[in-house]
Amino acid sequence: VHGGACVLDPSMRALRRLGAIDEEWLDVLVAAPAWAIEHLEVVLNDERAIELLRDATNLPALRELWLSGELCEQAARELPKATWWPHLARLAVSDRDIDGAGSWQKRHHDLGVPWLAIQQAYTDPTDALGWELAFGPDGACEATLRGFSPHATFAELAKMVAHVVPFEPTLVASDYYAPASSDLTLLRNA
Repeated sequence: VHGGACVLDPSMRALRRLGAIDEEWLDVLVAAPAWAIEHLEVVLNDERAIELLRDATNLPALRELWLSGELCEQAARELPKATWWPHLARLAVSDRDIDGAGSWQKRHHDLGVPWLAIQQAYTDPTDALGWELAFGPDGACEATLRGFSPHATFAELAKMVAHVVPFEPTLVASDYYAPASSDLTLLRNA
């Protein structure tokens, strides 16, 4: 979804992925019968959007929730009360402050989701993709290059990693990246 008027209709209940949606779309979403949505992206710039999402009882298949906007912190306090929250496998939040990665890491266990991912938010939509730092079970920490961005450098990743509990990084291939032996050295020295 790339902005504009809401075209969501209850007859579209077989949707598996939806986003990024705002409050207008959430009004329609919560008023419909149960959805098959597994992956939902929501922009939170209004407290009412948090309330609508928290009170939704029609998202039994929801496994991945990606949050962006000004109210991610507040949402992290309210959304664990939702009936669908215990079924989440991954929560991803955009944070404008890379220093926030450490505070999110500390909250991972309290949020009760297996994977908590932090993405650095940028105001320019062409820079929206880049590094994502995710905290998982047993202290796992995963850095993933989600897509091209001029900000997705090893120096940028090193800044994000500097604010989390120390760990020995292991680099693995993704759809966008094939590690070289020199990369780990670059990351450690960045």
